Amino acid sequence: MQGRDNFDAPTHFFIGDSQDGSGGKARELKNKLVSFRKKMIELLGKYSDKVKLGLDIENKMYPTIEGDQQLNWEMTNFYHTILAADIVILNKLILEVRNMEADVVAQLYSAVSAEDFTFDRVGVKVVPKSNIVVAGGEYEAEIFVAAYDSRQNPEILIGDDVDTVNMKVLGNVTKLEGDSGRGILKIPAGSPGNKKFGGTITIKSQSGAVQTYWFKEEYFVMSPTATVSADKMNVFYIGVDNPVSISVPGVPNDRVRASITNGNIIPQGNGKYIVKVQQGTEATINVSAEMNGKVMTMGSAKFRVKRVPSPIAYVAGKPGGNYTKTELLANPYVTAVIENFDFDLRFDVISYSFTYKSPAGDLLGQPVNGFRFTQDVINIVQKSGRGSRFYVEDIKAKGPDGSVRTLPTVSLRITG
Repeated sequence: MQGRDNFDAPTHFFIGDSQDGSGGKARELKNKLVSFRKKMIELLGKYSDKVKLGLDIENKMYPTIEGDQQLNWEMTNFYHTILAADIVILNKLILEVRNMEADVVAQLYSAVSAEDFTFDRVGVKVVPKSNIVVAGGEYEAEIFVAAYDSRQNPEILIGDDVDTVNMKVLGNVTKLEGDSGRGILKIPAGSPGNKKFGGTITIKSQSGAVQTYWFKEEYFVMSPTATVSADKMNVFYIGVDNPVSISVPGVPNDRVRASITNGNIIPQGNGKYIVKVQQGTEATINVSAEMNGKVMTMGSAKFRVKRVPSPIAYVAGKPGGNYTKTELLANPYVTAVIENFDFDLRFDVISYSFTYKSPAGDLLGQPVNGFRFTQDVINIVQKSGRGSRFYVEDIKAKGPDGSVRTLPTVSLRITG
């Protein structure tokens, strides 16, 4: 380095032609250092008194070696100093700036860590918009990872609402006991309708600083309801399988229970049941559901109990009227049919009487067991002429309920 012992050039560079250093680079350097220090204090904010910052050179005066006068920072450090000394002073300033930066960063990091919250548990949370979804709608939920500190129990206050400005819980306030970093809220469901609540949760940071958060929520209380519908009609018929559908809104089918006051009810799966009744005039289905580990009564439905209606008799596939001999002999059966009935039921004809007119003009009855024409009846039909009349009378039919019904007479007329 040339001119390391020279002090004229350095003094002119840093001090200039001024008497107080304001005309040279020393004043410019001082202003930048003062501005830098102020920015560091601003960053520290309330923690500025916790860090001892150097470079406090604004408006400071320093005594000379002789002690006979006071000089400002510029004149003290850079007036009549050789180049080598200036380099040492500048390096010292660089070191002080870096130390100040490090001290400020360390304090800010310490402050963040002290007031930050630590967590030791992490879990996935699913928060549905509603637990009840209407057919044709959609299920919507927020899914996220939540962290909490199981080592401290938060203070949780629950009320009717919360003043979010003053962080004050309103209404009837109760304290919810926290456990392992969480609180479990249980509110008895009283009268039906929309319900609201609000509250605050307070937790502490590592430094002991307290932070309070508010929350609001609402839910809907519905009366216990069960939908019970007979799949065929609103009647149970004796002796047949009566299909029934049972459901409870918001409850899976496998958690629904059903019983009946008259007869038996048999689960078929997926909310379907079969009801069998044998007597009486009415039956009541009682429905309950398993909810949150408890069995709750959800409602009941009353049904009428009736006998299966009596069928009408058909001969050769028709309920009487005009027949040809060929038509009768091709389908020689007497059957029982229930018209306009939702159930597919079968009545078996077990006997009847085939009445005809003898050549002498007398009405004679030919008894028959079963539903087929006997050979005697077939012979009578074969010998008949155009305009002959027959009557199928005293028809007995046995139904699925075991009862035997007597059916109305069927009149037949031979047309050819």
